Amino acid sequence: MINVLIADDEILVRIGLKTIIPWEDNGFRLIGEASDGNEALALMERVPCDIVLTDIRMPGCDGLQLVERVKERHPDTKCLILSSHNDFEYVQKALRLGAVDYILKLTMEPEELLAKLMKLKEDIEARRQSLSAAARLETQAHLYGKEVKEKRMRDLLTKQCAP
Repeated sequence: MINVLIADDEILVRIGLKTIIPWEDNGFRLIGEASDGNEALALMERVPCDIVLTDIRMPGCDGLQLVERVKERHPDTKCLILSSHNDFEYVQKALRLGAVDYILKLTMEPEELLAKLMKLKEDIEARRQSLSAAARLETQAHLYGKEVKEKRMRDLLTKQCAP
């Protein structure tokens, strides 16, 4: 399952996001919701998060600050920006800070949001598989190196002890 966090200061937007997507049917788990960036960061410290859906404008810690802090503290977490039409400069800045994509709130369709989430899910799962394969190779290399050292030691001891 891919863990998702929703951060938006508007409760109706949070409720809408929670209900327009069949989250679990598509392999996602909503780990919580936050009304600002600070609340989102606090939640992320307690529960691992793969994707953050965040409004760009929130009181206190806004979406830009949230993206920046998420990238510092949780570099593998993907941030998807929710924006209004007049926030394009903010969206550009968010993308420069590390957000992976954005959706316009006013024209958002469930299918568009789900498509973006599924793409992020594919990327996250591919990275996990790659890391898993790399870890297996590292373990095998370590074991092989240990076996080579032990064989070399046996060879040295055998030659020294042989009559």
